[in-house]
Amino acid sequence: MQKALINHKVAILISNGFEQKSMIEAQKLLQDMGANVRVVSPEHGIVTGRDNQNWGHNFAVDQALNTALGADYDVLVIPGGRKSHDKLALTAHSRRFISSFMDAEKPVILIDDAPYLPLILDCMKDKTFAVSVTMQDFVARYGAKWCGETVNTDANVMSGMLSTDQESFGRAMVSFLMDRLVNFDASKQAA
Repeated sequence: MQKALINHKVAILISNGFEQKSMIEAQKLLQDMGANVRVVSPEHGIVTGRDNQNWGHNFAVDQALNTALGADYDVLVIPGGRKSHDKLALTAHSRRFISSFMDAEKPVILIDDAPYLPLILDCMKDKTFAVSVTMQDFVARYGAKWCGETVNTDANVMSGMLSTDQESFGRAMVSFLMDRLVNFDASKQAA
């Protein structure tokens, strides 16, 4: 299981102002599982995170959002960070990219307040999300549901509060990806 995602490519979709702690934690866990993790962003060259209320570190952009295709990736991860989500919502490429994962039923992982982005882009109605109390009305207003859990899985979408319970989120993410990718790959090979 240590390198179970060795042949899988993961896109982390971010723009300036993303919550760097949630991105780094997800990135580390995915890399530990052997995944090829790529930063996709509308920013050119580098993208800057947020560390609570302050600007954080710079991270290299691996692929420009306007050239990124969902078909080239196996998993989409969107970390928290409202500033990032607001910027991503300004480009039609975000909707196209997220929708391609939904249409192909590929795994999508939404961390902390990340359900905000696909909901305002109208990519994930009728889903149930694990969100903070402050986001519950927002989620309902956009035609989705919320649950009081730390982590929730609804078909190909996993959402959760990494900032609330990092250990539970990490275990759930591993289980989600093992089920959606590794077990799926094994069943394809057996057929």
